[in-house]
Amino acid sequence: MKKIGLVLMILLIASPVVALKGVGIKYGLEYTKVNQGEVTCLNYGVYNPWDEDTVIELSADGGLGTYVDRVRSAKVPSRTPSSDPKELSICFDIPVILDSCDVPEKISGNVVAQEQRSSSVSGVGSAANAVVSAPLTLEIVCEGGVSGAAVAGGLKKGLNLIFVAILMAGLVVGLAWKSKRNKFIVKRQLSQDLRNNYMNRYSDLMILHNRIESGDQNPEIIEEYGKIRAELKEMRDRLS
Repeated sequence: MKKIGLVLMILLIASPVVALKGVGIKYGLEYTKVNQGEVTCLNYGVYNPWDEDTVIELSADGGLGTYVDRVRSAKVPSRTPSSDPKELSICFDIPVILDSCDVPEKISGNVVAQEQRSSSVSGVGSAANAVVSAPLTLEIVCEGGVSGAAVAGGLKKGLNLIFVAILMAGLVVGLAWKSKRNKFIVKRQLSQDLRNNYMNRYSDLMILHNRIESGDQNPEIIEEYGKIRAELKEMRDRLS
């Protein structure tokens, strides 16, 4: 039975994707590991700051397209800002394809967000309109990243030693795990705060970008634009 892997909503930590009319996408994870024999779902943020409601769907191209479980879509109301996007997932059904657990396989492509509009007066069918994309590479591994042969060999060679070590060090391991878990929680919260700050500053950057693109060459705006870009680069380095 396939397991469903759910990855929490991806936040932007890479090159930004500029939204087109009717379609905007927020993403962050450009590379991740997935287990073969499982369905893994990644959540993206889609938004629509323009004046008309739209339906946005997520699909994939390149090598990723082969493994898309099914195309999902969502109605996104007009004036949905990038700061409050609608969550939309794309799922990849990865079969058991590895010859060896020691040699993972990578597949690459783009997650594609596109606006769908009726292709006929009767409303039957659809045709793609605006399209934006986010790069993604999946590294396919065995569950846990360890081959069955390696596990069996280790058990045969050191079964008695393992039991003795567990009996003697159980309490120590338990205390160490608890301490490590607490440190992980604190680190994860700090990382989440940094990502949230990144998204807020990225929204500020896009506002200035649109003003500059529209012809506003105010030196203060240009200076602030450069300052925010530098801040975003520094935060990306800290998140990587």
